Amino acid sequence: VKANPHQANFHDSPMKFLYPNEGSVIMVPRKLDGSKGAITCKVAHIDPSSELFWHCDGQYIATTSDIHVLTFGFDAGIHSISVVDSNGNRSSVNVNIMEYS
Repeated sequence: VKANPHQANFHDSPMKFLYPNEGSVIMVPRKLDGSKGAITCKVAHIDPSSELFWHCDGQYIATTSDIHVLTFGFDAGIHSISVVDSNGNRSSVNVNIMEYS
């Protein structure tokens, strides 16, 4: 997601979660083969070429640059998703993942 400073409201941080929002409750269905589904997280950064380092519950997940979109699966429960840029700026959201049975 390429950020346009005129479209995203960055407040005091150079980056912002576009999805999910803080406190979201997300229902993740199982796939047809019975495996867990996943959600796609999106972050806008005022400098899209910045590298972002993604973490879930304090564990490193992946790095993105240019397009800050990441799809990954979660276990059911409350999780903290964080991104940190190369300058040490951080943005986080807490989400509640629920699975369809």
